[in-house]
Amino acid sequence: MKYYRWLTGVGLEAELLCPARVAEREADHTVATAEICTACREWLEDEVGDMGGVRGRPEIRERKEAIDNAIGRFPLGENFGSVLDLAPVIKKPSTWMFLSATGKIASLNLGSKEWSDLGEVELQLEPDHTPWVNHLVTPRLHVSPAGDFIAVVNDYGKKGAVYRVGSSVPTMTLNGGDYHPETVPFSFVFVEHRSRCIAIHRTAWNRLDASDSATGELVSDRNPTSYRRGEDRPAHYLDYFHGRLVLSPDGRRIVDDGWVWHPFGIPDVWDIQAWLDNNVWESEDGPSKLSLASRAYYWDHALCWLGSKHVALGGIGDDDDYIFDGVRLFAVDEIAPRQAQGGARHAKWECLLVLPDRSSATGTGCFHLPRTEWLCGTSAMEPESVG
Repeated sequence: MKYYRWLTGVGLEAELLCPARVAEREADHTVATAEICTACREWLEDEVGDMGGVRGRPEIRERKEAIDNAIGRFPLGENFGSVLDLAPVIKKPSTWMFLSATGKIASLNLGSKEWSDLGEVELQLEPDHTPWVNHLVTPRLHVSPAGDFIAVVNDYGKKGAVYRVGSSVPTMTLNGGDYHPETVPFSFVFVEHRSRCIAIHRTAWNRLDASDSATGELVSDRNPTSYRRGEDRPAHYLDYFHGRLVLSPDGRRIVDDGWVWHPFGIPDVWDIQAWLDNNVWESEDGPSKLSLASRAYYWDHALCWLGSKHVALGGIGDDDDYIFDGVRLFAVDEIAPRQAQGGARHAKWECLLVLPDRSSATGTGCFHLPRTEWLCGTSAMEPESVG
C-alpha cells in the first residue's frame, strides 16, 4: 500500500495520504482527513505501507535580523601557490594553517596578519583509487590543538602521515585499510591527553587506534577486532565503517560519522577519556557510546558540535530519498550512560531547525537556537575557492 507523508506547514506535523489524495492536494483541492490511532499508524508505516515520498512543506519560523557581513581579505605568502586545505590552531586564537597543492605548509595569524612558511611535506598518491559517487581522493589537513603537529590524510582514500610542524619527515605513517575507504573521509583527529598529543586514526574499516603523535607509539593495543571464515567472531567485533571524526570543543568526546550495511549512516558519539584511561573497547561497544540517528543511504553530510554538549546534524528525515533541508540538534549530555548489557542507545533530538527554501541562493545563514527561528542569510559570506 503506497502512501505519502504530507507536511502541513504546522511545525513538522504530517498527514498520511494515498497517491490519489496527494494529486488532489497538489491541485489545490480540499482533501478530508481523519485521525487514526497510534497502533493503526504503526501498522501502516511498519508492516503494510510503502512510503512513496514526502510532500508539502514544514513550518519555517523566521525573524529578520541583520548580521555583520564584512569580509576581511588576506594575501597569501609569495610563491605559496593554490590552497588545497586549511585548518585552525585551536589554542592560538585567529591562527590558521594552510596546505598547498604541492604540499607546502604555512600559517597565518589573522590578527597580526603575520604569514609564516613552515616547510613542505609529501602528498600521498593513490593512483589505483576508484572513485565512488564522485568522491575523489582529496588531501586533508589536520592540525593539533597546540599547533605543534600536523597530519595530511587522503579523504576517500587509505593513506596519510603525521609530521612535527617544520619537519618533512613523518613521525608516523597512516593506513586506513583497503575495505571501501572510498565511502568515507579518512578517520582522523588530534586530541590532547595527559600532556601528550594523541592521533586517533583508522587502521581498518571497523577499527580506530590511538598513537603518540611524537613517536608513533600505539596506546590503544587490543585484539582481536577481526576474524576470518571458520574463526569465532570476537566478543567486541564492530560491524561499522568509521567515517569523519569530529572532536568536541572540550576535547572530551568524538562524533564518528560512519555507516553500516546496507547502507545506513549512523553517527556515533563516545568518550575519549574513557577509551584512553579505562576501557580499550570504548570505541567498539563502551558504556559511553551513543548513536544519534540511523538514515538510509545518508552519511558524510553536515555535522558539527555546538559547544561541548550539543551536536548539530544536517538533514531532517531517515532516508536519502526523503530528507529535506534542516538541522537536528542533539543534547548529548542529557542521555544517561548505558549499562554494559543494555545494547545500543539512540539519542532523541532536542529541537529541529528547518531551512527556508533558498534553492536558487547560496551563502551563509543564522539560526536563533532557543526559539528555533531562521534569522537571516547573506550571500556576502558565500565560500570561495582560494588560490
